[in-house]
Order: sequence, then C-alpha cells, then structure tokens
Amino acid sequence: MPSNISVVTDAEYNALVHRLDLMDASIANLDSRLKKLEASPYYDDFKYNYTFGENTTSPNKKWASIYLGYGSAVVDGNGLRIQPKAGALAAALIASTQQWSNYLVEWDVTNEAQVATNPQQWMCPWAFIRYLDKWRHYYLYIGTNDVEFGKKDAPVGSSDSVTETYQKTLWTGGPATAIGQKRHVGFQAINDTFTIWVDGTKIMEKTDVSSFKSGSYCIYVEGAKGYYQNVMVTPK
Repeated sequence: MPSNISVVTDAEYNALVHRLDLMDASIANLDSRLKKLEASPYYDDFKYNYTFGENTTSPNKKWASIYLGYGSAVVDGNGLRIQPKAGALAAALIASTQQWSNYLVEWDVTNEAQVATNPQQWMCPWAFIRYLDKWRHYYLYIGTNDVEFGKKDAPVGSSDSVTETYQKTLWTGGPATAIGQKRHVGFQAINDTFTIWVDGTKIMEKTDVSSFKSGSYCIYVEGAKGYYQNVMVTPK
C-alpha cells in the first residue's frame, strides 16, 4: 500500500457519517423554519418611534425608504405618517423588506391632508402591490372621489416618460373617502386574481395578467399626507 494513503477506521467512518447526518438534519430544520417564517403573517402596529431618512431601514427591519420626495416619514408609536414636500407635486415611498407572490394585505389608512398645489382626487394615500421597482408593480389608491386599481408593466430601464405610458388603469369604483376619514383596506393577490375590500365590503374582484408575479407591499403617497396603521400581510 502506498505510504501517502491514510486508512480510515470503522469508528472514524461511522463518526463522519454521524456528523453528516446531523448536518442534513440541521439543514432540513433550517429549511422548515424558513418556510414557516415565509408563511407567517407580516405585521406592524408601529408601536415604536422612528424617523426615516433617505435609503434607511426601520428598527424592526420590516420597512425601507425608497424615496421621500424631500418630505418626511415618521413612526409615532401608533402609525406611520408620511408626506412628500408640500407645494409642487411630489411623492414618497416606503417598501416592505420582504416580498410575496400570493398574499392578503390589510391596513388602516387616513388621508390627513392634500399638500400639493391644485389638489386632485388621486392626491391621497396609495399602496403598491407586488412592487419590484418603478417599472413593475400594481397600485391601489383611496381617492377623495373613488378607489382606483391599476399597474405599471414597463420595460426595465425605460425612461420616466416612457414608463408613464405603461401605467394602465384596470378598475375604478367604490366609495369616496373624505379628508380625515379613516379606512380599513384589504387587498388580495392570488395568482392573476385581485380582490379589494374597503371597511369589510368587497368592492372589486378582477383578473389581470402581467410579466411579474411577486414583490413587496409599499406605502406610498402622492401630493398628500397619509397615516398608515396596523399593516398585516398574510401569505396565501
């Protein structure tokens, strides 16, 4: 037998097999825990205090600021108050750090004020659903006249002017929401079917096909000051 070949005893071999079995069990346990985490509700009651800056993450690691429109996003211990700079039309966006495909998301929201000059009914709190980036997402806004559901599904990397041409209104209807009126909103995405509830009443169920099938839930305001509370995402 060549002198450079080591002989492994039965005891050493059995110990190695045992270690490998333990590693397999540990990996399987970790995979199970990750799957349970992905399937568990993602909830924030905002019972903490925090002020977002540009490109910052909340203390609980659930939210990341994408842009603030030279305005502010402040968690005050009961909710998140967010608004872009008043005057010229601007927007602010906070995204969940986790993404989902099929899920139900519920939240309480109040349009506290319209802060842009010459306010329009869509200057209000919004939500982005299955948000990947500024080119690909669904949107829902709770306007002063009605509710609107739509999407952007533009070529990635296209300019802002081109991207805007890909914004498509998919549905408009439902109740008007006065300034200062609190709403409980539910939105469900299951494959290509989307459902909206306002204060427990289903107002829309619609099918739509897009190039993207998953993404973040986002808090978004345009030309308004919105107050968001009790956000819960339940994977389906």
